[in-house]
Amino acid sequence: MKFLLISGSLRKDSYNTKLIRHIARKFLNDHEYEIADISKFPIYMEDTDVVPDAIENFKEQIRKAQIIIISTPEYNWSTSAALKNAIDWASRPPKDSAWKGKIVIIMSASTGMLGGARAQYHLRQILTSVDAILVSKPEIFISFAQEKFQDDELKDEFANNLIRDAIENGIKLYQIHHKDA
Repeated sequence: MKFLLISGSLRKDSYNTKLIRHIARKFLNDHEYEIADISKFPIYMEDTDVVPDAIENFKEQIRKAQIIIISTPEYNWSTSAALKNAIDWASRPPKDSAWKGKIVIIMSASTGMLGGARAQYHLRQILTSVDAILVSKPEIFISFAQEKFQDDELKDEFANNLIRDAIENGIKLYQIHHKDA
């Protein structure tokens, strides 16, 4: 399986970026994976005539991936502008959207009590609108992330079990949608 991992946070010491790196080390040893960098993307503007190389590369990363894992921060009860911008770029033009039919697992890590739940709600709406196929269960909300990470490792075994289950469910969902491949 080929995975693409995306952190929706641009913050240097982001728990969502730590979570993505943790998943790569702990769960994807038997798989191919890439970690996308959305930090240098210009703001999407429909009037643009030239699509930047970084965007074309990102769209190609999405197309090559069989399963995409996104970890989103929560800013003002929603996902980050950087993540929304990346999704918008990769969905344009609509006839060339890289998201269509992609299996996506979403999760969040937050220092708050809800663990990014409100951001995930918006992210589910956004990804549904671009025809991604979402892994619905288990939902993964890492609350009080500052207490659950030691260095770059998630020490919460309950959360690690949920992540493992979500990856297994993503693989099953991929197999269901690609049984003829």
